[in-house]
Amino acid sequence: MSAHSPGPWKVRTFGESPQNPRIAVEDADGKWIADARPWARSDRSIAEQEANARLIAAAPELLAALRAI
Repeated sequence: MSAHSPGPWKVRTFGESPQNPRIAVEDADGKWIADARPWARSDRSIAEQEANARLIAAAPELLAALRAI
């Protein structure tokens, strides 16, 4: 198993406008992990994009919980 970027990961929203924000996930060092804005699927709402980003950001905690089991 390969190592992953250190947690905690956080969701960061920034961008062009409130109607078209960029929603990203960053690691504890501020490095970009993922972009939750769907380039190929513009039908996703901002709320869905934010929910997806929060799920991605929870990955280190979910991994720690699984290892504890």
